[in-house]
Amino acid sequence: MNHKFVCLVLLQKVTHCWQVCRVHSRMKPCIHVSLLLCASITLIVQMNLVKSEVRLSSFCCLREKLAKKWRIGINTAKLTLKATTQFGLRHALHSIHRRYRTDHMSLRYNRLNTTLYSDTLFAKVKSLKGNKCAQLFCSEGYIWVYSMAPKSDAGVALQEFIEDVGIPNEMVCDGADEQVGPKSDFVKTCRRVHCKMRRTEPHSPWQNQAEGMIGETKKQWKTKMSAKNVPGRVWDYGLVHESTIMSHTHGDPTVAPDTKE
Repeated sequence: MNHKFVCLVLLQKVTHCWQVCRVHSRMKPCIHVSLLLCASITLIVQMNLVKSEVRLSSFCCLREKLAKKWRIGINTAKLTLKATTQFGLRHALHSIHRRYRTDHMSLRYNRLNTTLYSDTLFAKVKSLKGNKCAQLFCSEGYIWVYSMAPKSDAGVALQEFIEDVGIPNEMVCDGADEQVGPKSDFVKTCRRVHCKMRRTEPHSPWQNQAEGMIGETKKQWKTKMSAKNVPGRVWDYGLVHESTIMSHTHGDPTVAPDTKE
């Protein structure tokens, strides 16, 4: 029998006996009423304890399954479950009478627990693919470059970064219209994936880490271009190549790979 139904029946009996004793006997409630009251309270407490035990057992079972599937320790699985969030999760308590939308980008791509910096770099010559500029993204030593023909393709570059790497928690960029404009594709993409945007102050390039990474990436590419006699019109391939090397090299990304200790 359901515990809630038993508690309800007991409470109804206690209330009825209480009223009978007060109306007919005009005395204090009898011993039976007290026993029923104690029994109902005890049953309610036991029901709450059973619920808590069920939750604890289900959590322990889930923790053991996670530890076995991921091949990690029990304590690590416990901390993982404690720190994991279900971002944008939708629940259906009853039967579904309508179709849920499936275009939630924040659910299909990885979430990056970091702040991402972005800026646009410009080349002196047009590349063989017709590119004139590139969008650079960097965060904690990781660099990602996407070459573009017009600078208005910054939103396309952000979309490519989200599909290849993931969605950052926060995006920092300067005051360029193609990045912070209210109708730009860059801002629309950030809103669609629930990414917070932060704009640097005017005439403060040191607030954007991408500014320094652009100069360092260009420096590495110019050094290799001179050493290997590479034509300048393949700069878009060269910047992607150098950014990949700098991202996968241990140590300070602002130091040349061949001089790292």
